[in-house]
Amino acid sequence: MIICCVKVCRHKKPKDLCKLHRLPKDQKSCKEWVRRIGVEELLYKSLKDLNNVYLCSCHFTKQDYRSNKYLNPGAIPTQFSDDTHPISDEKMEKDIVKKLVSLLIRRECDKVNRKIEMEEIKAANAAKIADLSGKAK
Repeated sequence: MIICCVKVCRHKKPKDLCKLHRLPKDQKSCKEWVRRIGVEELLYKSLKDLNNVYLCSCHFTKQDYRSNKYLNPGAIPTQFSDDTHPISDEKMEKDIVKKLVSLLIRRECDKVNRKIEMEEIKAANAAKIADLSGKAK
């Protein structure tokens, strides 16, 4: 079941009459939607994962639509209850830095693990060659 990601909303499809929209694929627009939605857990998702997150039509104005069904390009959600607070720019930047550092550390660990695996493979191959050389004599 598809559910609106705004914690105090949670409209569902097809039960509710509102439309549900995926977060934008464009990184800049997606970041702005996440900031306005105010759900900090979304900061830690990749752009690909965020494309499987939905926001319902209750968070857009009529002017945000080019037809009954489709949002205007660049439409930004603005309609939220008083319980929904946008994520501050400072928090967004801190979390982006954390995410980048985490990604860099993961990449370096992957490189080290690949080197270790290659050394283990070389050692195993050298042992096999030595074993075959001993049998050939």
